[in-house]
Amino acid sequence: SALPFEITGCTTFTSASSGTAGTVMLSVLMLTADDCFFSTACSRPLTEGLEDAAAQAWQTGRDKLSHKPVMAFSFTPLIRQMGRAILLDALGAACDGVPIFGTIACDPDTSEYSASNVLYEGKAYQESVALLMVAGNFEPTFFVTSASEDKIQKQKAIITRAEGSVLMAVNDMPAKQYLRSLGLV
Repeated sequence: SALPFEITGCTTFTSASSGTAGTVMLSVLMLTADDCFFSTACSRPLTEGLEDAAAQAWQTGRDKLSHKPVMAFSFTPLIRQMGRAILLDALGAACDGVPIFGTIACDPDTSEYSASNVLYEGKAYQESVALLMVAGNFEPTFFVTSASEDKIQKQKAIITRAEGSVLMAVNDMPAKQYLRSLGLV
């Protein structure tokens, strides 16, 4: 409430700023420009109707702007029973083709990530998406790269069961058991 602008973001596993990094850290990025406009919005719980909640949040943020957004940032909740793909599809359907860059809330303090929060205007949400929209004289450019070959696991595997984008089984064994066999749990 001490800052003179709208605030949105999320909890994260680790953060970095000015040459330091850590799991218990507060990082604030302030965006400003004389020829850009910014707006924020937060959805109602996505578990109460994903597509409508995403569309409502988009429209709320859009209505605050006098120009069409050219880019948006999303801060999405970590909802175990909701894969990222369906959430991103709902945001994509609502955004009129505007590129969205974002992250998923997570939490470093619990093994089941139960304290993962989307932050919006001083409150924490576990089932809502928050948006930051940018309009005006701004042309975002995106670059995509891949991990180098030496950073990729060499084990061959077949996904034998999935629910949407949630990995359930690999090589006919539960995903957790497979990851444990690689030493990743």
